[in-house]
Amino acid sequence: MKELVDLTVVTLSGAQQMDGVSIVELPRHKTRLARFYILPILARNAVANLSADVIHAHGDDWALKSNTPVVRSFYGSSWSEAVSSTGLRKLNHVVLYGLEKVSSKRATASLAIAPESRDAFGCEYVVPPIVDLPERTEVVNRVPRAVFIGSHQGRKRGWLAEKAVAEVRRRLDRTFELWVVGPQSDAESWAPDVRHCSGMSDEDVAELISTSWLLLAPSLYEGFGIPTVEALNQRTAVVASWNPGNRYFRNLAHPDVPLVCTASDEDYLEAVVDRVRSGPALSDAESWAADDLVQQLKDASSTGRLLEIYGRARR
Repeated sequence: MKELVDLTVVTLSGAQQMDGVSIVELPRHKTRLARFYILPILARNAVANLSADVIHAHGDDWALKSNTPVVRSFYGSSWSEAVSSTGLRKLNHVVLYGLEKVSSKRATASLAIAPESRDAFGCEYVVPPIVDLPERTEVVNRVPRAVFIGSHQGRKRGWLAEKAVAEVRRRLDRTFELWVVGPQSDAESWAPDVRHCSGMSDEDVAELISTSWLLLAPSLYEGFGIPTVEALNQRTAVVASWNPGNRYFRNLAHPDVPLVCTASDEDYLEAVVDRVRSGPALSDAESWAADDLVQQLKDASSTGRLLEIYGRARR
């Protein structure tokens, strides 16, 4: 985008500096109260000092006051997050959902990352959150392992991925590893034989996925699901739970796409065992279907399409 417009990014402190981009950094807050309810006020004040033709908000914009056209991207729904949460986290997401509604009413144009958020907020456009997928790695031999990205507990349900790998070992009587990419604070939640990694670069994660047999994605809720797209881009099979993001992928894709989605925990375990039993290689039809889905998503999220939307918002 920086090659096509005069770009200013308002974001949190510690952002990567980029030539040709003006970065306005806001302080990071440790508490949820400050993160969700004070930071948007700071963002509003920062934006007020800019002379922009279009503001593209990706969240934290409920306090925004501006006569400049606002394009708002919705990354799923906080209501759906609330359904899969408990306690104060659940209450927080309910309040945030109300603030998302405020943002949707104020926006000049609204973008959804998938049909679920389109329907929730009446968005005019579906624009997947894909910026730049790592290049596909041509792999000769894949390591007998599964990759999981996320935490052991919560909506990501790493515990189910761990249970699925244990089921593979028990039923197929073979060595099969589980590698986890997640926060360092969660490392102690996993069994000793799980390889836990944190702080990996996007390129390292892509290589890990591309050299593995499959990606495990049993999350209760995903508005989109970028790891699934990254895996399919590497022609790595995915076993996932039914959620809005995966329904979108399955509806958009050819039936041969190597993305298996299950509705129950028992079916999930069975699907993982079946996929491992069939081996790491994709058929030609599966590879074509994976490539086709990724290309559709990339086309829908292109910079050129965003510029067209910005132009319409300014009219």
